[in-house]
Amino acid sequence: MRIRRALRIEPVPARRLRRAAAFMVAGGERSVGARARAEGLCRLARGRAPYPPWAWWARRGRRCCAAAMALPTAGRVGMLVVSPLGAVDVEHDAVIRVLQRVGDAALAGKMAFVQALTNPDAEADRAVLERAGFARLTELLYLSCDPAEAAVAVAADDALSWRTYGAFDDAELADVIDQTYEASGDCPALSGLRSMDDVIAGHKAGGTFRPAWWALAYCDQRPAGVVLANEAGGDKAEVVYMGVVPAFRGRGVGAALVGWAARQARAAGMERLSLAVDTDNACARSVYARFGFAVERRRVVHVRRREA
Repeated sequence: MRIRRALRIEPVPARRLRRAAAFMVAGGERSVGARARAEGLCRLARGRAPYPPWAWWARRGRRCCAAAMALPTAGRVGMLVVSPLGAVDVEHDAVIRVLQRVGDAALAGKMAFVQALTNPDAEADRAVLERAGFARLTELLYLSCDPAEAAVAVAADDALSWRTYGAFDDAELADVIDQTYEASGDCPALSGLRSMDDVIAGHKAGGTFRPAWWALAYCDQRPAGVVLANEAGGDKAEVVYMGVVPAFRGRGVGAALVGWAARQARAAGMERLSLAVDTDNACARSVYARFGFAVERRRVVHVRRREA
C-alpha cells in the first residue's frame, strides 16, 4: 500500500523559483506552452523585490501539490499568482494553506493588501480564496472604446481649464485625488489602506507613465476633477484613474474628463482606450456608455488586508 507523505508548506528558495513558477501556471502539466508561461513569470518575479517575492509551495516529499506568490507592485499591493484548481497534481487544501502563508508573509512584508482576480463563473476559485482569508471586494468591468469616436462624443467644456503633470506636483495631485474619494463608488472598501504617495506610485506604474496624459481640470480656478491615463502597450491607452470633486458632480465634469483622455489618446495615434469600473458605480458607467465603451471582460476582486 502506498504511503501518503506528510504535507510540508515552505517558502520557495530562489534557486527553485522556476520549478515553483511552472506549478503556479499549470500545476503538474508538462508542455511547451506551460514552460514558456513559467519562464515569463520568473522574469517578472526576478525584477521585483524582495526575491523571491513571497513565494510558497506545498510538497509531499519531492512532489509539489500547490504553489503561490504575491508579486509586489508599486504602491504596496501584492498581486496573487496561484496554481490553477483542476490542474494536474494540484490539491485544493494545499492551495488554501499556501495562500494563507503567502498572505501572512506579504502583509508582514509591509504590503497594504494582496489582491486576486477571478472570473465571475469561477466559483471553486472564489471558495478557496475565501477559505484562505481573501474577502470578496467587488466585481470590475473592463471596458474599451475607439478614442477617435469617443473624442467627439462630448464637446470640450469651455468652462474648464486644464493643467498637466509638471504644472502641478504630487502634493497637489494627492489633495485632489483625496477629495474625489469622498462618497466615491469605486472600491470604497480600499479607502485609507494606503498612503497617497503609494496610490500615486501605483498609478504611475500602471503601464507606461505619460505625464502629458495626466491632468487636473479646474472650474473657476478651483480643482474640479482628475484624469490619469497611461500607455498600456501597443496602440492602447488606459485611464488608470478618474474622479470628480464632490462639489462639481452632476455638472458634466466626468464626461469632460473622459473626453479629454480620449482626445489625448487619439492625438497620440492610440486605437483603443480602456479602463476598469466597479459594477456598483452606476454614475460612472452611465458616463462611459455615452462614449461607446463596451465590456471586454469581468473580474471578481478578492483582497486580503491587515486586520484593523
